[in-house]
Amino acid sequence: QRTMALEDTKGTVYFLGCSAEIYAGISLDLYYRYTKVDVDDTYTYGYYGVVQHSETKTFPMSNYATGLGVKYSF
Repeated sequence: QRTMALEDTKGTVYFLGCSAEIYAGISLDLYYRYTKVDVDDTYTYGYYGVVQHSETKTFPMSNYATGLGVKYSF
């Protein structure tokens, strides 16, 4: 039997963005987002209730994102 247990999935998000109207009801949006999340994982392998191997690792799941878009408002 193989199991994975995920723990400690708290993280931080930083977001910066702006919107500028270029015409009546139409605006240009620009943003930047940084997400920092580390997930602790415990992998266990065993059979018939006897644990053969157990290992804990941390997976970094950080992400940078940028975006550019056009928004229409009425």
